[in-house]
Amino acid sequence: MWINLALGGFISPFVSWPIEKLLPYPYLIEEIVKALLLFFFANYKSLKNKLESALVVGISFAISESVFYSFNIYSTNNFQVMGLRLFLTTLLHFATSLLIILPVKKNKAWILAGLSLAILLHFLYNRSVAA
Repeated sequence: MWINLALGGFISPFVSWPIEKLLPYPYLIEEIVKALLLFFFANYKSLKNKLESALVVGISFAISESVFYSFNIYSTNNFQVMGLRLFLTTLLHFATSLLIILPVKKNKAWILAGLSLAILLHFLYNRSVAA
């Protein structure tokens, strides 16, 4: 299960990036992709399993997404922000993964409530770093 989540997290930005080029709503696309990963591959038996699932997806997604960002940094010669960006996006993707998975108890339908909160948090984060 953990390998599926990690591989999914690493591959997801490569799949979602072309979609984001067509639909410029990264907060929406990325959170839906992570929700699908967590919905189909996460273990919901305990709080510990939920936290581990969110951590695996959040970290693997953030690292992979930062690969794309590093190409932009290379073209702008602004290497000073890479460490900060990796740290902040890792926290963001872990937090949004938690928001997606924590509301889920015995009913997976609660994933939609968590997904809505995750999309809102990601939207607010993107607005704050763009300003």
